[in-house]
Amino acid sequence: MISSFNLNKDTGTAVLSEIFYESIDEKQVEVKTQRPVKKSLFDKTSIETTPKKNVKQLLTFSDSRQQASFFSMQFNNNHELFLRKRLVWDAIKETQGVNIRSLAMQLTNQIRREGLFSKNQKHEQSEAWISVLQDLMYTSGRYSAQSLGLYGYQFELNPQILYENEAELHSAFQLNVEETITLFNILIDQMRHKCIIDYQVAELSDEEKINAFPYRNREQTIIEKREYNNHKDEYRYVESFLPVQAQRENKTSAYLQKLYPNAKREEIIDIMEKLFTLMCNLGILKETEASQVFSYHIPVEKFKVIPYTKLTWYQCDKCKRVTLYNIHGMCPEHECPGTLHRCDVDHVFANHYYRNNYKTKKIENVIAQEHTAQLKNDKAKQYQIDFKNKKINVLSCSTTFEMGVDLGSLEYVFCRNIPPTPANYIQRAGRAGRSKDASALIMTYCQNESHDYYYYQRPKDMISGKIDPPQFKVENEKIALRHILASAFAHYFRKHPDHFRNISFVYDDHLEPFIDYINSNPKDLVEYIDQWVLKNTNLEAFKQSKWIDALKKDESVLSKYIQETSELVNTLEAAKDKASQSENFRQADYFKNQIDNLNKKNILEDLSKFAIIPKYGFPVDLIRMEVPQDHSVDLQRDLLIGISEYAPDSEVIADEKKFVSRYIELPKKTGKELTKTYYYTCEECHDTQVSLEPFEEGSLCPTCFKPYKKTDLFFLEPRFGFVASNEKRSKNIKPIKSYAGEIRYLGKGLPFKEKVLLANKIRLTAIQEDRLAMINEGHFYYCKSCGYTKRMQTMRSNTIKERKKHRDPRGFECENTTLQHTALGYVFKTDVVRLKINSEHAKNRDWCLSLLYGLLNALSQSLQIERNDINGLLVTNSFQEFEFILFDQVPGGAGHVQRLADENTLSLVLNCALDIVSQDCCEEESSCYRCLRTYRNRREHQHLKRKYAKQWLEELLEI
Repeated sequence: MISSFNLNKDTGTAVLSEIFYESIDEKQVEVKTQRPVKKSLFDKTSIETTPKKNVKQLLTFSDSRQQASFFSMQFNNNHELFLRKRLVWDAIKETQGVNIRSLAMQLTNQIRREGLFSKNQKHEQSEAWISVLQDLMYTSGRYSAQSLGLYGYQFELNPQILYENEAELHSAFQLNVEETITLFNILIDQMRHKCIIDYQVAELSDEEKINAFPYRNREQTIIEKREYNNHKDEYRYVESFLPVQAQRENKTSAYLQKLYPNAKREEIIDIMEKLFTLMCNLGILKETEASQVFSYHIPVEKFKVIPYTKLTWYQCDKCKRVTLYNIHGMCPEHECPGTLHRCDVDHVFANHYYRNNYKTKKIENVIAQEHTAQLKNDKAKQYQIDFKNKKINVLSCSTTFEMGVDLGSLEYVFCRNIPPTPANYIQRAGRAGRSKDASALIMTYCQNESHDYYYYQRPKDMISGKIDPPQFKVENEKIALRHILASAFAHYFRKHPDHFRNISFVYDDHLEPFIDYINSNPKDLVEYIDQWVLKNTNLEAFKQSKWIDALKKDESVLSKYIQETSELVNTLEAAKDKASQSENFRQADYFKNQIDNLNKKNILEDLSKFAIIPKYGFPVDLIRMEVPQDHSVDLQRDLLIGISEYAPDSEVIADEKKFVSRYIELPKKTGKELTKTYYYTCEECHDTQVSLEPFEEGSLCPTCFKPYKKTDLFFLEPRFGFVASNEKRSKNIKPIKSYAGEIRYLGKGLPFKEKVLLANKIRLTAIQEDRLAMINEGHFYYCKSCGYTKRMQTMRSNTIKERKKHRDPRGFECENTTLQHTALGYVFKTDVVRLKINSEHAKNRDWCLSLLYGLLNALSQSLQIERNDINGLLVTNSFQEFEFILFDQVPGGAGHVQRLADENTLSLVLNCALDIVSQDCCEEESSCYRCLRTYRNRREHQHLKRKYAKQWLEELLEI
């Protein structure tokens, strides 16, 4: 069955999973036990069957580890939201109303007796107070119990003094006593929304407040009037009862203006002053000792919680909200012109899911946990065992749970989005129904994006779609040569351990001792490579020591590595000398530090980074985010992802904790800095260039020849990772993210083939070790002394001065208060093919994008290359035409895209692309997953048109 409705992903999946979980049958299962019978020594052991309640379990999948982690907490929060309101309702439903303090004591006993909220190991009293305070302060908004007409909070006010002064009240407000009390309750209700409540009696910790009241975790106070532009720290959490600005309204004055439509502003202000004084005199507002300012708040002990059956409810005919407060039929909602009418809340909310759940939800513990790559192995294994042993009810997973896990009796799986491919779907769905007695039910939620919409309309394509078997080409010369070099270095360093130090061995000695070693054709090394590295391959060009000839060539990867490393050192030395000559000694010290850092780099790390030896066994492109005092998580990411996900001010959820990235990890030695890479993106052609020195104003763009403007923009490569702070933020609010831009093409690789193909229609350039970059221009400002960094919405200037001193990662005050602007970036090398196609379509971005993804899909299909191992982008040339950059997504390149340099292969790929876009799979003015779309290019789906790619390919192939 397929039904259509749109919801926010997090809210929608939280509610759906709750409904899904509740619908799981709690059938009893028969458990067979062996019990020895004591009547006779010769009696056989009897087998008894006893009924046992089945533990409900649900496995959920998300595509990213952060989504999976946040969802496990959201499921817990959603369950606890319903549970708390159900506990309050059960406690008051048969009463005339209960004082809030007595209610908290009653709930404390019940929570302790039934072992509720035990997973979080919180104090029962804290949980009880949270249960009553969340609705008092409207933390659930429109879904709070009072907003849904379930129970109300009423301030216990002795009306006797009001009746004794009824004439004075009427003279001041033109209201009787009952209407005045209602007006007080409206004002109290407004203060409840702002958390002007004294609830210190609850004895909640700061962390409990942050997580229980995400947007209202600071107790506010109120004064009669705060002066405009008074932003002193002591007034930070102080509200003003009167409007702060002249001729401006607040919610209280706006309501009073509705109540007194003919009153002038001065009269409204006079009424407000009298109301504030009266509330102070009646004890509604109590002086506070917690604030630095003489101010007031409402004592929580004076509230009473009353079931809806003992109250009179009204509904507005405009906004449709229900309320307990009615004066002259005017809706108390801000800026609502509606009229109130008495209503039956049971009828109004007869089919309301939240309200009905608040009244009927089963009182039970439900435990949800995450299972992602963020957890350390022992913690992840423990959660897996606990789930298998039914100690965990809901397990929220990323791709870590797709394969190799047998959960036996599990029957229910919930996918929070359409998986990227049918293979992912089969793996996720296959976790359920694996035992002979289990059935399987899989529910998948379709997000509001093109990938999910496509498969929502064609579910069979996902459920029973084509799954291509994985391909691995053993005869890959580039990969083989890396393994050969890894073996050669290993043999060499074993014989010469003194050379196994740092990369000065490269630029000082130019690896000459190593090159002499392999030129000597060492017998043990040659035999090892033939017998182990090249075994079962057809790479005859490398066997019997022929690989040595390949390394002798000037354009070999080893020669290029030696040349680039030497040039880098020479560039830094020249920059240092230039700075010294101009007496810029600070800049000279900076370049000297960069040379020192280069000298200390690990040679294996550098060889791996430059794709001289394989990367797969070395985590050189991984960065970590260090977290304070936590041994359950291991936060590490590929640099391409980490420069956004772990960037300063980003929030990361892991194992029910929220970590806030705050520091860029700097080199450990005092005074050392990360290398600055200056970059310039041309405003005309959008070409990006990088340099170790700032770009000079007026120098020309190498692509369009437009002069550069003055800029000092640079990025840091955070190769040492990031450090989280001790900041406490609510884990119940979705984490803040930083978004990196698209991959940028830098160029300056080593062209080794250039061809004109298809009768001069295509100019193809194959490039080895070409450069691309990912840059996160998040407007970061960092401290060069300790790495403290904060993100701004916009770039203010190159430097900013802080008013307060910040703290370093150890918690000590940092003396530096000047923060410098920076971006975060990562430059990587891979194999590239650049295509210039002579056509009028080359100036139209939609045409070029359509052809680009047609070529990539055809390259993958025709040459049996994993689609995620290749990628592409568009660049602009000096004629304002788009050119195609196809590159290997594999670290260092794997030679995939360079196979296009063969004209027959290019023709094969073009014909395959035409076949793909010529099939009758979708409207020609659009595209689909059978022709141009993939999960990774979903941001461009609206620009991809099958008709464009088909017409252009027919022109190229002259069909």
